[in-house]
Amino acid sequence: MADLVAGYERRLSDEGDAVERFLGFPPDTEERLEAYRAASPIHSMLPLATTTLIVTGTHDVDVPVDLTLAFVDAAASAAAEHNLNSEVRLRFLKVLGADHYDLLDGSSLYWLTLLPAIEAHIAAILRP
Repeated sequence: MADLVAGYERRLSDEGDAVERFLGFPPDTEERLEAYRAASPIHSMLPLATTTLIVTGTHDVDVPVDLTLAFVDAAASAAAEHNLNSEVRLRFLKVLGADHYDLLDGSSLYWLTLLPAIEAHIAAILRP
């Protein structure tokens, strides 16, 4: 999840507490939102320093597509702002029908789409 603040505010995960469990801050801790912000890639990793493949499933309720798209848009904006468009490439793949765990399970049929995309991404990085 690229935006832990948004994930916390939207109470994402099956139990709605994924961000608190991941970072270990209980909901009543004053500094929690600042800690979530500091740990969020959308707030702390941009502009991206490496070529990056971002993947989401269209049926992912744990990390909804709109949060992933917000990160992709923010990364593209940060790259443009820092004149990195030609140096750092951002690739985005939306896997139709896949949920959160389909993309993590190498035995999932969705890997028939995902594996070639990963291979193409790696090949593009390795090309001079």
